[in-house]
Amino acid sequence: MDTNQTPAVSQVASTESDREEWLGAMAEHAKYEAFRNRIRNFLLNLNTMRESLQINSRIAGPDTELGKAMVALSDDMFDKTRKMDKGVTVLNKIYTEADLRKPLIEAHLELGAGSAVGTFAETQVALDHLKQFGIGNTLLKQMWDSLLACSRRGHLYLRMARSQVP
Repeated sequence: MDTNQTPAVSQVASTESDREEWLGAMAEHAKYEAFRNRIRNFLLNLNTMRESLQINSRIAGPDTELGKAMVALSDDMFDKTRKMDKGVTVLNKIYTEADLRKPLIEAHLELGAGSAVGTFAETQVALDHLKQFGIGNTLLKQMWDSLLACSRRGHLYLRMARSQVP
């Protein structure tokens, strides 16, 4: 009799774990919605800063340390903003897939009053999208931190360039 009860206990524990994972991921999902708009605006501002760095590097002189540093930072920002832009695109696709499957997952995990109950395989696909979303969101936050560091350096270089102009 113990062997018959073990899978049920295991399944309940697994479902409870999935519920906790889902609720945590949904909290991240909600944060991402606001974060996504901040990212879009930040990337636009970084493009403007990149252009300023390029202009100021020419003014400072391409052979000066400051000019070289501004060009290097501008190139670094260009690469990072492109990666972040691609990351946002991928994450948006995953975000949409997770959103479409939300009723299936919540019905499977008995979290809502939803009537949509999918098969176990459909639910697993939805949970996999959710895991991908969590991984992608973590990577996006790392990219965000890296771009913030670039932005800080850019502001420093631009202040230095302004202080050198007579």
